[in-house]
Amino acid sequence: MLALWSVGVAAVAPLVKPVLDPLVLLQDKATQTTHKRVYAPLVGVEHPEAAFAALPGVLRTRVGYCAGEAEQPSPDPTYRKVCNDPAYGNYAEAIQLEYDPRAISFDDVLDAFFRHHDARSAGRKRQYASIIFAHDEMQWQRAEIALDPGNHPARKGVSTSLERASVFWDAEPYHQKWILQRKRELMLALGLTDTAQLLERPATVLNAFAAGRLPAEATMDKLEEMLQQGELEPSSHGRLMALLS
Repeated sequence: MLALWSVGVAAVAPLVKPVLDPLVLLQDKATQTTHKRVYAPLVGVEHPEAAFAALPGVLRTRVGYCAGEAEQPSPDPTYRKVCNDPAYGNYAEAIQLEYDPRAISFDDVLDAFFRHHDARSAGRKRQYASIIFAHDEMQWQRAEIALDPGNHPARKGVSTSLERASVFWDAEPYHQKWILQRKRELMLALGLTDTAQLLERPATVLNAFAAGRLPAEATMDKLEEMLQQGELEPSSHGRLMALLS
């Protein structure tokens, strides 16, 4: 299932472990940050994360945990805690999107949300529930319209719920950009020195490419844009362009 979290500002917890070898990220073991954002829960957040990253206007993605409207949720959720500890049973696995509303509408984000998971699988525990976490009244109202089968007959019978967004906690680094982390050449070319860089725009774009969601030409266009905007080091840009050309 899928949980969506997208709004203007998000709250999560910091990744601080430095990394020298990109492959260490795979063996690794939750920050507050403006553009619009949205949260969404799912079974296997890794592939939907890459699918969302390929959407025009989506700038950054991350996976993690959100308790939504639950009262006094336990702090510092981890995958093991959410899976095994009843005290963390009110958390859902979620994807956080940061997007530019000038380039993509919230309605388009919602359409992608329904495309990228099975919203009819009722009976799953909350960890894998289908949820839209709304950050403001606009998102709440648009989500209500999107969930109304009178407006979208094909969505009749979906089990998706709508909740107010709360704190979003980052999942462990090995969950972030899961597909990209399994592409050694891309990881080495990107040259990450800190796990926090997995949450930035270059890793987001490359994750979509690694998953086959973004063509090489479109990926290189985005890398060039990030270079010009100071979001990508020239050395990393050169290695990546050589690899993708």
